[in-house]
Amino acid sequence: MTVQQFFTDVLTQSGAASASYANGRGASIRDTYFNPGAIRAEVILHETLHSFYGSTYEDDWVLAKQLGVSKSDFDTLGSNTISTALKNAGCG
Repeated sequence: MTVQQFFTDVLTQSGAASASYANGRGASIRDTYFNPGAIRAEVILHETLHSFYGSTYEDDWVLAKQLGVSKSDFDTLGSNTISTALKNAGCG
């Protein structure tokens, strides 16, 4: 699947996504792709941080906690709280 197909078919509501693999054709595990129609700095930074912290629910909670997000907010709003915390900290 191409990056364009991914945003069109899978993440039509998302502004960014990170890749956790290298394909031998130039992609690396640190790549972050973004949808130019929905670009927001805090979302791109959020996805970039997945390259360092991982991208499971538990990894997101660890990152959110480090950004000062409460467990109840995270349980209610999920990983969106990471982007919100980054924006509120001036990263947006």
